[in-house]
Amino acid sequence: VLAGLAPLTLADFAIWATACETALRHRDGTCWEEGTFVKVYDDNIDEAVETVLNANLVATAVRTFMADRKEWSGTATDLLELLGKVAGDKAIKAKTWPADATRLGGKLRQESPFLRKVGIEINVGNREGRARTRTIILTTIFSETQEERSSAPAAAAPCPAGSARRQS
Repeated sequence: VLAGLAPLTLADFAIWATACETALRHRDGTCWEEGTFVKVYDDNIDEAVETVLNANLVATAVRTFMADRKEWSGTATDLLELLGKVAGDKAIKAKTWPADATRLGGKLRQESPFLRKVGIEINVGNREGRARTRTIILTTIFSETQEERSSAPAAAAPCPAGSARRQS
């Protein structure tokens, strides 16, 4: 950090990189297309989200369970039983599988930002009635796949005459 300057954030870097991208060159001398930085950045976020979700047994089971549904609602106990059937014996015997409905609720809260990125919204209601049960609602908010969201990067374009020197 330079003396007297606040540290830059990732957002500051993204603004700078986007502003500079058409002046940047590939090793072959072609320029970056406008929008290249944002596309690559978004693809990296998508890849990180997929990595997190694929490493989590509950998130994987929720994705499989919701693949052919628009919405599901019920209790955490009901959902734990259904997800167990989807995940299979090996998964439910793993140390990371929730032992009870309370722990499932915690896992769902942890994974909800990542699941939302792939189109699954999780809403946990307040306790209601004499039994004080909570209703969990899973909703598919969109169903496009990562491949449909990301397209191939734009082809490199020749740089305009007189633009910045070629970088190697």
